Amino acid sequence: MERMYHVVDCRGNAYELGRQWGEGCMEINAELLQLNLASVMTEFNVSKQEILHNTMKFLPMVKQYDPYFIEMLEGQASALGVNFEEILFYRCIGELKDYYQHKEEPLCSTIGVTGKATADGMTILGQNIDWFPYEISLIKFHHDNGLEQLAISLGNYNEYIFNSFGVGVCMNTTARKEDHYSFRMPQGCYLHKVMRQKDTHHAMDILKQVARGYTYFQLADADGQICGIESISDDFEILYPERDVLLHTNHYLTPRFIPGETPPEDSFRRLERLKTLVNEHYGHITPEILMQIFADHSGYPTSICRHAGNLGRTLASFIMVPETRTAWIAIGNPCESSYLQYKV
Repeated sequence: MERMYHVVDCRGNAYELGRQWGEGCMEINAELLQLNLASVMTEFNVSKQEILHNTMKFLPMVKQYDPYFIEMLEGQASALGVNFEEILFYRCIGELKDYYQHKEEPLCSTIGVTGKATADGMTILGQNIDWFPYEISLIKFHHDNGLEQLAISLGNYNEYIFNSFGVGVCMNTTARKEDHYSFRMPQGCYLHKVMRQKDTHHAMDILKQVARGYTYFQLADADGQICGIESISDDFEILYPERDVLLHTNHYLTPRFIPGETPPEDSFRRLERLKTLVNEHYGHITPEILMQIFADHSGYPTSICRHAGNLGRTLASFIMVPETRTAWIAIGNPCESSYLQYKV
């Protein structure tokens, strides 16, 4: 039997969930928090005091939007022995870098298939997470109301979540030059509420309100629904499958968002490669087929399974089947790492 990846098991109310999360990932979280604070201070020549002052501008909107998540962050801050402002900084780091006019453009490749595209008609959602070197942690949240979530945490900066209702999410970075910056809901603070919803309809209703800027989200649920949302600072567009397939990489598919976008060149090639491979297996797609696709090296090293480049490499890969509440996770490049199965 293969050794399972370590999962941090968290149970209780919001504060207890956050405290146990912090304790379970203490070494990773404490180190990355200080490294990122120092990095932002150096890169933008600003003081810690100024960074935390700007961080706290996000607090009122986050507290109004999701007081439950604020309690989780308070528990985490207590476990790590840091000020709440520092924990909130880490959840807002993407928006703060936008504020200081810096763009990071890591890459990802996402697949959603259902119905006639798959071997048994079930829905399958999956992604390669391509990013800069961050530690990957697996967290299992057992909420007091009975909801369970399995989260793939990217250095405690953001989480890819699958819940016991059978709702899963993928995220891809998009890039576009914006004329001005406005303080908006931080992505690292709004997704947890989205992923406490019972289906894609309720989850997407929230994303329509808060998803703005630089991330594409793709959802799937146990009812076989798949949808995505692209956004810019003041607009969004919902994407739906064609022939039971929805694919995405790191450029906009919405025509009105394309002017001004700054996508990585290999995004277009990776999307075409995804289309080719999915079409080759159309009608017979299984989780095992997706494992093969995510290990594809066409265009190496900036391939679907990414091994090099200044925009990072594949840190993890996951595949979810919402109907059976089953996920397969490979930490590291999927060509080198085994996919291990988890239930939610």
